[in-house]
Amino acid sequence: MLSMNNDKDRMRYILIGILCTGFLCVIIALCLQLRGDAVGEEIAVDELLQQYWQEQQVATIDEQATDVTASAPGINSGTESELDSSSVSVTEAADSLNEEKIESTNAVMAEDDAGKIDINRATAEQLQQLKGIGPSKAKAIIDDREHKGSFHSIEDIKRVKGIGEKLYAGIKESIVANP
Repeated sequence: MLSMNNDKDRMRYILIGILCTGFLCVIIALCLQLRGDAVGEEIAVDELLQQYWQEQQVATIDEQATDVTASAPGINSGTESELDSSSVSVTEAADSLNEEKIESTNAVMAEDDAGKIDINRATAEQLQQLKGIGPSKAKAIIDDREHKGSFHSIEDIKRVKGIGEKLYAGIKESIVANP
């Protein structure tokens, strides 16, 4: 055993112990960093929630793909490549249904508004087809729409400088303001 005869030797051993402990802590920290542990890493709650919801959506699509493969005749369920192609099919089918709903809604609106110009979506060229609307007024309508937001009714077009009651009376049968 080591004998500690005086205070000077005792202090040396204490300092050596402290240095060894510090050195050991540095080595442990380097090992953890090299290993890739996320010790002390903070992750925002919204990132965690977003990650969770993405995983849930993927799980839902996978479940739908499994249901499709299980119920579809002629498909051998269980192989991963078939499940992947089925999940693509489910996604494509959902997109197709959404497009059909949009098209049917647009068709109903088009029947009511056949031949009318939507002042919320029309280009300058389309607006110029209206009686009394030239390039400068078409630009004014588009600028107003961009700065103040869409027109809620066709009468809102009167808020555009240069469009008064007389001009409005001439174009009101030719325009719509779809949201």
